[in-house]
Amino acid sequence: MTEQSQDSALRGFLIGGNMQVIGNAEIEFPIFDKVGIRGVVFTDVGNSFNLEKDQYCKLRPTGVDPSKDPCRGRWTCRPTRELGFGFRWFSPIGPLRFEWGVPFRTLPGEQPIVFEFTIGNFF
Repeated sequence: MTEQSQDSALRGFLIGGNMQVIGNAEIEFPIFDKVGIRGVVFTDVGNSFNLEKDQYCKLRPTGVDPSKDPCRGRWTCRPTRELGFGFRWFSPIGPLRFEWGVPFRTLPGEQPIVFEFTIGNFF
């Protein structure tokens, strides 16, 4: 792929980073304690940053507005934030998590609500 066609293919896509910041706060409460079903409400916040210019700048489309250039250091970008709720079942095979997250602000191409199913603990 030539550099020019690579620029065209990547236009409009956000490239990941080499650093991240993540925060989470949650409250878990019993719903049906005898069978191990609990509810949870949570909020998440996070962002990724590209501090190595070579990772993205080689792929940067030509003509990028310098004030919006992601290669300038991304610590000033607004983090992604969401509010969510879910159910956790401490089943015989292990913890099952059913959770829905709703972003405070969606970016183009993002879903207004996200469902996640997990088997096992969060960490």
